[in-house]
Amino acid sequence: MLAGGAGATKYTIPRRPLLDLPELVSLCSRACFEQLPTGSQHLAQQEHRNIIRRAGQGGNLTVATTGASGSLFLQHLLLAIEREDRVQVVNFIASDGGLRVLAEELGISGRRNLVEQLLGRPSDKIRQQANADIGANVASGSYPSDAMIVIPCSVGTLARIANGIASHLIERAADVCLKEKHPLVLCVRETPLNKIHIRNMYRAADAGATVFPLIPAFYTRPANAEAMAREFACRVLAYLGLPQSDAYQWKP
Repeated sequence: MLAGGAGATKYTIPRRPLLDLPELVSLCSRACFEQLPTGSQHLAQQEHRNIIRRAGQGGNLTVATTGASGSLFLQHLLLAIEREDRVQVVNFIASDGGLRVLAEELGISGRRNLVEQLLGRPSDKIRQQANADIGANVASGSYPSDAMIVIPCSVGTLARIANGIASHLIERAADVCLKEKHPLVLCVRETPLNKIHIRNMYRAADAGATVFPLIPAFYTRPANAEAMAREFACRVLAYLGLPQSDAYQWKP
């Protein structure tokens, strides 16, 4: 039985020969989290993902792209981050699948100078990392990375992250975020979804990631795909405690 202080909710672990490990982890996490006073849970989640409050002086982000359609959204996220003074350092990683999609959708070729091609100019803030370099800075929990965004996130990458398979830098950096309790935002892009995809989204969310589907808003009446991508980038950054002054705000 798991229990907190006086008045806390009690959880009884079922007595059976084999206890499902994900269920046990979820049960323990829920038991601990629900000890917070009423109304504090949402604030705790909000504080957890506010990278500026956590970092103090400025944010250190990891941004990764994988083999799912939606490179335009990655491009506009990087453009927004490049303009964002509250973010000091960005480590950018592209998977082999991500490189293929960049070439197909944006005409960006090769493995080098990806940031310059995406931004249209060199960047002192955004640094490219090789996905094969499993020993890069973001592969260590001692490196001060405040949050990670995978955009677009393929369902293959989702599956590996959700199940703790870290054979490349993107997956390892995501695994580090989960174990260090740093915000991990997975902008999953796939349709339709099968049961495996849905289960993996649940597993990732249960482990601490935020599943942030790459679904643009239409109530803003975007003029084109670029406008949709810009607004989506604003939503992602606002979620991490970096609201953008030019973001659309609904006024009924």
